[in-house]
Amino acid sequence: MQVQKIFRDRRGSNLVESALVLGAFIFMVIGAFDFGQAVFMHQGMVERVRAAARYASMTPSATDTDIQNLVVYGQTTVPANPSVLGSFCTNAAASTNPVSVTRRATSTPDVNLTVISVSNCSFNLFSPYVGGLFTMQPISVGYTQ
Repeated sequence: MQVQKIFRDRRGSNLVESALVLGAFIFMVIGAFDFGQAVFMHQGMVERVRAAARYASMTPSATDTDIQNLVVYGQTTVPANPSVLGSFCTNAAASTNPVSVTRRATSTPDVNLTVISVSNCSFNLFSPYVGGLFTMQPISVGYTQ
């Protein structure tokens, strides 16, 4: 008789169900934040590459280093403290720069094609224990000068 009474008792069932649903809901919200951050960071890097291409096409004296710094730091020179400005790539300060600048001659005289490429650019997501390190898709922008 005592066992049947325990199985019919419904007290606390709402708490258990709420805990299960809340855990799944929080996991989905964190996933939405991670996805939004990944899209934001990728779009920000695309905008930086586009701005660097425009700068390089308007400034014939721009060097490859100027263009790389403009993509990584948002300015043509390396700042005194790079972490203050921040970088879209957490591995930008590493020995391998994720930004490459390639200049090519075209069949048209006095017209050169320059391609700015960003590859292996990584950053930490909002939830590093769930999402970890995210590596962007390669970005390439070409311009003529």
